[in-house]
Amino acid sequence: MKRNPASILVAAVTLLMVAAYVIAPYAVDDWSYISVFRTHDALHPDWPTLVVKYMPRHWLGVNGRGANFLVAYAMAFLPKWLVSAFCGAAVGAMLALVLRLGGVWHRSGRTTLAVSTVAVILLLFPWWDWMYSVDLNFNYVVATVFPLAFLLGMRANLSPWLLCPLGLVAGCMHEAVAVPVMAGIVWLMMSNRVPWRSLPERTRAALMCFAFGVAVVLFSPGIWGRFLHPGRGADGPMWEIVIFSAPMTLLMLALFGIALCRPASRQRFAAELRRPLGFFFVAAVVSLCFCAVSGVLGRSGWFSQIFSIIAMLLWFGGSHVRLPRPAAATVSTLMCVLSLAVCILPIPRLVTVARAQESLVSTPDGLWFGQLPDEHSQQLWLLGRVRSVEPSDTYYLGEMARYYAKSQLVPLPADARQYIGNPPTAPVSLADGSVIAPDTPPGCRVLSIEGPGFRYIGPGGDVWVCAPFTTTSGVRLYHLFPYRPFYAE
Repeated sequence: MKRNPASILVAAVTLLMVAAYVIAPYAVDDWSYISVFRTHDALHPDWPTLVVKYMPRHWLGVNGRGANFLVAYAMAFLPKWLVSAFCGAAVGAMLALVLRLGGVWHRSGRTTLAVSTVAVILLLFPWWDWMYSVDLNFNYVVATVFPLAFLLGMRANLSPWLLCPLGLVAGCMHEAVAVPVMAGIVWLMMSNRVPWRSLPERTRAALMCFAFGVAVVLFSPGIWGRFLHPGRGADGPMWEIVIFSAPMTLLMLALFGIALCRPASRQRFAAELRRPLGFFFVAAVVSLCFCAVSGVLGRSGWFSQIFSIIAMLLWFGGSHVRLPRPAAATVSTLMCVLSLAVCILPIPRLVTVARAQESLVSTPDGLWFGQLPDEHSQQLWLLGRVRSVEPSDTYYLGEMARYYAKSQLVPLPADARQYIGNPPTAPVSLADGSVIAPDTPPGCRVLSIEGPGFRYIGPGGDVWVCAPFTTTSGVRLYHLFPYRPFYAE
């Protein structure tokens, strides 16, 4: 540790991220997956049958990602603190694997490069895209760890009894990481003219397990159905999604393009393409294709950027460029401070969000009056990464209500309380500009159904949300308010 400052930084980040995930409440799709097998106080009576049926149903109707299989079982049968600690530890494991495969983990003279890489990942990756969610942590952070661990296990001659199961899990974690890794493997074999039969038996067995996992996720009817018949439109044009989701990949392509302008660099690049750098270069480009067609701005470029960073580490780590000692110490210190800061600063607000959510779900009739933490007004230094449930999240509020065995879970402005015992017979405006109405807006054009509520075109062409709720006397009312998108939403 003393001779490897990067490992100290990764260890500190791991501890902080474990604390953050333990504090952070469940969010977004977490509620859908935790409700598969249980409610808040008990497993469903028919949970053994559900355990057997869940994977094939999910594979056929949603997607074949192993990350989603794992998250449903983990959240159902393990305590939250353990699942959350695993998510935080996965962040540290991902950072360590990137540095290890990039060749700068224990390398003398590459400390600044290593700690700068940690800072880049923690600062510039789309952590704002609900990455404190357990489901999205499994789908991106954990889904990064398994394939990278598989690659390291292949290099370290890990026992086949461990490598084969690891390869199977790694292959089916997520299509945008598994297919690029397979493409990189095929590229290395073809560029080095390595016949399949010349590989050791243990290597062939591990690769076959990995390929089977890739087939599981790639040929899922559910995910092809989502791709061919998407339920929602793209977050933006393809160029915008690529630029804002995978800037590290574009930077890699630009740097290697510049390098090809010099004859010596061209020769080195041609040689490196048949080595690990070529593997990660190909994987980054293939994963970028998944990012481009995903329609999702933000997390869709996660894997491509990871591969790009490893490729750039292999390229620049092999150069003879060295910073003067004072400059290296200054840059390293700054990068360490920034890395720790972005892990520490969100924690107080995560506590606030968790407490508000506890108050929300504790209401006996499912009606909560007040102002939930506003994710749109969080401080700039939080970089938008502390998300929270809002009144417009009617789908997730419905899933939360199902988990807590409530008929509804609806946050309302404080001044809406007066209409619970005295329901209005005509729409009335509240102090925040929202409306309580006895019926849905007449002739509104519905954009999307969001659980018990829906989004529609409101006055002036703006998007509004309609959240239905039932008073204690059994009267059905509707809370109408403008929808405020967050970043790419």
